[in-house]
Amino acid sequence: MRRIFHRSPRESSNSLEKEWSAKAELRSYPVTMSESGSSASGVVYFIGLGGSGMLPLARLALARGYRVMGSDAKLDPTSIQKMKEEGLEAFGPPDANRILQIKGGTVVYSTAISEEHPERKAASDRASAGAIRLLHRMDFLNELVQHCSLRLGMAGTHGKTSSTALAGWMLMELQKDPLIIAGGRPLYLERSIRNGPDIAVFETDESDGSFLRSNATHRLILNVDEDHLNHYGSFGELQKAFRRFADQGICVVNYGDPSLAPLAVSPAEVASDLSFSVSEGESSEKDSGAGSAVADLPQHSAISGYQICASRQQCDDSPALFAGYFPEQNDTLHFRIRSISGSYPSDSGPSDSPGNPGLAPAVGSLAQIPAAGSASSSDAASNTSENVSVYYSFRMKVPGVHFASNALGVLTLIYLAFPGIDMEQCIMALEGFPGTERRLELLGQYRGFPVYDDYGHHPSEIRAVLLALKQRFPGSPIVVVFQPHRYTRTAELASAFADSLSQADRVFLLPLYSAGEKPMEGVDSSLIAQHMPAHCPATLLDDDLDQVFDLSHFSHSVQSEDNRNSQRSGNSDAASHPVDAIESEEFSRPMPTVLFLGAGDVSARARRLFARQ
Repeated sequence: MRRIFHRSPRESSNSLEKEWSAKAELRSYPVTMSESGSSASGVVYFIGLGGSGMLPLARLALARGYRVMGSDAKLDPTSIQKMKEEGLEAFGPPDANRILQIKGGTVVYSTAISEEHPERKAASDRASAGAIRLLHRMDFLNELVQHCSLRLGMAGTHGKTSSTALAGWMLMELQKDPLIIAGGRPLYLERSIRNGPDIAVFETDESDGSFLRSNATHRLILNVDEDHLNHYGSFGELQKAFRRFADQGICVVNYGDPSLAPLAVSPAEVASDLSFSVSEGESSEKDSGAGSAVADLPQHSAISGYQICASRQQCDDSPALFAGYFPEQNDTLHFRIRSISGSYPSDSGPSDSPGNPGLAPAVGSLAQIPAAGSASSSDAASNTSENVSVYYSFRMKVPGVHFASNALGVLTLIYLAFPGIDMEQCIMALEGFPGTERRLELLGQYRGFPVYDDYGHHPSEIRAVLLALKQRFPGSPIVVVFQPHRYTRTAELASAFADSLSQADRVFLLPLYSAGEKPMEGVDSSLIAQHMPAHCPATLLDDDLDQVFDLSHFSHSVQSEDNRNSQRSGNSDAASHPVDAIESEEFSRPMPTVLFLGAGDVSARARRLFARQ
């Protein structure tokens, strides 16, 4: 098998590193409604307005022309004032009288709002009388995106927000004018949403099962992990829910996740149900009058979409449509695209119109070169006796195998949703992705320490984030400040949290963030501390973060870490970091990296450090 490697559009990994570390200037994309976007009128009231899943919906509703109101007992006066400046009529503690004053409007709630909540109870009574509508946030999201003919829904235990942000960025760079709804703020947007006329990108929520009501036309399942078992009862039931989600539309599945692989069929199996035709459509700027090869997928297809492999050979052998691997000591992902349809007419290019699901070869530098497994009479090398495996590569600004894996999934989804999309342009957009707030976000330097912020609140996420920092900055000790999130999750996964956190050099634990849950006896941050191994004990913190930035505790801990894991960085002399190393007898390695982790208010605590600096 002959391999053709296409270099990624980036010229230099060094310049890319500088861009990532320095937060390169970003293009400013508007949040306001597109001229062709639909508008609406009326009142929408959000119970729990400040929630990560509610505030983006409220902002999009405002952009669409609704009068938006809402309450949240956790909102402080500063947050309320900022929301009012946006145009959101925000209030603090709930008041049922506000619901009674709404005429003919809609009240939106999330699963976190109990039936006994005073505003939800009042809304339920009025909805029963036909005076207003009471909708779960998933159902209201469906309404907001219903006008779009192409709706891309992200699902999975980890990575939904960053993948949504990446998909939105790529589509904007490809001039697709998407509607974007993310649970966190993409760094290229002023806020967490963007309105658009005909293509929507959004994340779904598996925590309460509401993702099964999503109206997404194209779906991506990134992974499945043990979480939200208090809702599902068991991991098996959680897997069944994802299977139902996959069966409800065209779905790209991460074949590399052993819990997901059984859900999907290989592209070759899907091909038997495809009908390819060459149509003499009307001319367009992209088409130039040529016919287009269209692959019509069955409306409900869970496809073995992508896989991160351990080696190049495994990559070649993988049944996944997209498969990639990392060469040793390299965080650049090489990937190939597998053909599932055999040859394509040599005189026709695939279409590039949204809402036309299908599998077609990428164009650009791939135009005349079939992907692995295909046979064409017009091979660019004029050699029809061998298959050609076409490889591309990319290196993201944000480090980590988990980010690269999710990026490959997003790339696969866009490839299916837009047959014939130019792969070189896709890679260029992908490599330019600036990241998402609270997803390995570099906050800056505090007392000389580089400080990062990440939303990771599950053991698997923590392990992935720590691995990403180790790979990108070998030799730099890592200090973690973690805030456990939810009593139920902490009780179920305390040992797993300790195991993941022990990959750091130093661990500090903030008080547990309840996220609205009732306290559980014997469950708090100390439960994780009790499970920490002897070589990496955890220190319990309150509000005093000064000891986090005390270098003295590294004189012993770094040495012992080296002894137990000397091969961690491969070659410590090759370590690189945005911050200069300090030279001293006790500490002659690169400056430690401080990482704030968690889904509660840990990020706000970290940012307050910089506010007072």
